[in-house]
Amino acid sequence: MKENKEKNLIWWILGGIFILGMGGFVIYKITQEKKIEETPSDQKPAGNNDKPGQISPPQTDLPTPSKEEELEKYLLEKRSDLKKYFVFNLGELKSMRDSPTDYKNWRWASRTLNSDLTKTAAAYEKKMKEKGYKFNAGRLNKEIIVFLGSSFRSTPEEEWAGENLDQKITNGNYYVIFEKYEDEPYIYFGSEVREDGETYFFWSNLLSIRTKSPATHIFKTKSEALKFLKSNDPALANFSD
Repeated sequence: MKENKEKNLIWWILGGIFILGMGGFVIYKITQEKKIEETPSDQKPAGNNDKPGQISPPQTDLPTPSKEEELEKYLLEKRSDLKKYFVFNLGELKSMRDSPTDYKNWRWASRTLNSDLTKTAAAYEKKMKEKGYKFNAGRLNKEIIVFLGSSFRSTPEEEWAGENLDQKITNGNYYVIFEKYEDEPYIYFGSEVREDGETYFFWSNLLSIRTKSPATHIFKTKSEALKFLKSNDPALANFSD
């Protein structure tokens, strides 16, 4: 009889321990689930950084481009989007020593500048054809920049030819801005007069820059060039202060 009581007491003790253990486990699970629910959405639970399939929260501390950085893209990457002007840096040209030309005021353009100038000339050709002008030759790439004085028949000043021009190209500080659609087709094209008196324009691989023209603006720094474009080109109206 006494042995039966001792056995029953042992079973009761073991049962109590089991019930207490289960109760503690349930409380622990509830507590952990509550902590997970209360974790902020932008904070990852510790220890899950490398688990496959886990979705990381969006990065919110990455730097965003400043307004000035976006504006600077119009000096090269987005210059074709400008409405009124075309801009290039003299550093995009090749010096006479690197790529000789026939004349001291001619310089070969880089591939990117070549491409952008050719697209701009094609857009100008389209406008001219809409006005009734005629062309008698196929399209050529604008490979060479010709620096002139105040007219298309003038020679440039010494600073825009020979070693002086090469020095500007090497320094890469100068920015040249000219009106894209000025009523001067000789910027992009040459012309010849046929016997019937009608004028035909033709493509060449040259683009002419008149350094002393009101339609041409030359700046010695990037900041000056950006300030001018921001104030004068309609495409950059949103950048006005």
